Amino acid sequence: MIRSICLLCFLTFPLLASSKSSATQEFLISESKEFISDDFSASAEALGLSISQMKYATDQFLLMVSEVKSPQMNEFREVHELMNPELYSQQEIMVAYNNQQTQMANFLGLPVDKLNPFFNEMTQHIIDDDEFQRHFRTNTTNDKYERIVIKCVGACGQITSFESLLLVYAAATDNDIPQFQNFIADFYNSDSSHSSRGLYRYNNFSSAWLERQVSKPCERCAFE
Repeated sequence: MIRSICLLCFLTFPLLASSKSSATQEFLISESKEFISDDFSASAEALGLSISQMKYATDQFLLMVSEVKSPQMNEFREVHELMNPELYSQQEIMVAYNNQQTQMANFLGLPVDKLNPFFNEMTQHIIDDDEFQRHFRTNTTNDKYERIVIKCVGACGQITSFESLLLVYAAATDNDIPQFQNFIADFYNSDSSHSSRGLYRYNNFSSAWLERQVSKPCERCAFE
């Protein structure tokens, strides 16, 4: 089902619940060890990180996913500048957005520019793993992605701009799409022409990120 969001709508942000049992912790430790043995070095090299950086970030990520440990920071829904942008200047909104990104990166022990590439590695090697999905009863790799529609005022801008990412995050949480689950966002210009389509994920602390843009195979073809 396609879901829609207006650019200026006010949204609510449900919390994602997850297990904190000892069985969950043991499973995550197992996942971490398997990832470290199979894909760890390659992922660290691909991201330009040291082995120690990758190990620390992976451990922190797994603790966050299991809700055993959370970053000492506000969730996006708690940041006034991001939830009430009409009350603030664009500079104030940008500062608040960058602050969330920086705090999330600090929690993981990563440079800010490595944050979203790291999340992509984690979702590919851990979140989308069959054993992980069975354990947490998630559905992150379903071929029938949830879809949201974003109607722009005027022409849509870059789908990786922080304004677009905030809209994608808000639409996803408003429609109860769980964090780390992939979904499709369709952007439409104010004249109802289709602007672009992207495959996204989000987390509760540092907004959404684009996994890949979905393009047309030919000029008159439909989007994939």
